Amino acid sequence: GVLCAALVGVSPKTAHASSTDGIFGVNVSMELRYDRSEEPTIIATLSDLGVQWVREEFNWNVIEPQSGVYDWYGYDVTMGQYAQAGIQVLGVLAYSADWASSAPTMATDKDKYPPDDAAWRTFVDAVVRRYPPVTAWEIWNEPNHASFLTANNRPKAYATILQTASSAIRAVNPNATIVLGGLSGADASFLQKLYRAGVGDAFDVVGVHPYRTINGKTIYSPEVTLFGLNNLVTDLQVIRSMIHAYDPSSPAPIWI
Repeated sequence: GVLCAALVGVSPKTAHASSTDGIFGVNVSMELRYDRSEEPTIIATLSDLGVQWVREEFNWNVIEPQSGVYDWYGYDVTMGQYAQAGIQVLGVLAYSADWASSAPTMATDKDKYPPDDAAWRTFVDAVVRRYPPVTAWEIWNEPNHASFLTANNRPKAYATILQTASSAIRAVNPNATIVLGGLSGADASFLQKLYRAGVGDAFDVVGVHPYRTINGKTIYSPEVTLFGLNNLVTDLQVIRSMIHAYDPSSPAPIWI
């Protein structure tokens, strides 16, 4: 399935973030999830639905399988199709390249460990320069979840990943919108730890994947409230309250 994207009305942190008010999008990652022969159908379906934005993962292992060796062909084709259809892209920069990972030698998921900082900066710089039409960049995916970031201290590890990427992006495009890697669930505790780590200036938008899990199940519709499970509106209000607590003068918007 696909994940719909929306925007929650929190006053914009910067002019960058406000430029995308009212967006509706779909989590596609077309380059990674579909065969080339399927892509015209995907584009046609998005156009028929009136989709304005897509979320596309720019996977480091795919783009730079070896240090300094880039393979842009697939993403060039994909981005060309989006451009022709008038669809804008929220670019997700993820994950570590295996060759740049801090993972132990025997690890099977090297891409989910924090990357070498200098190599990460170089990769981010290369992607942002390659695709200037992308003006909104999301840094990593669900960094609060052990399946997507393996580290003894995930908030600290992600703070470094975020700061490095944000700095690299803004050096190329100072007007780019930096989106916090979409949190798995309304994880206000993780967000607070990031604010306390001093990285509030490194992002313009708080990304949230508002899965609502209890007893290992995520099947609940947004309005359902159970013992130990808020409804969706309450979850988002908790995130919004955390944002206002640490950045009351220019609170970041929430993108779902």
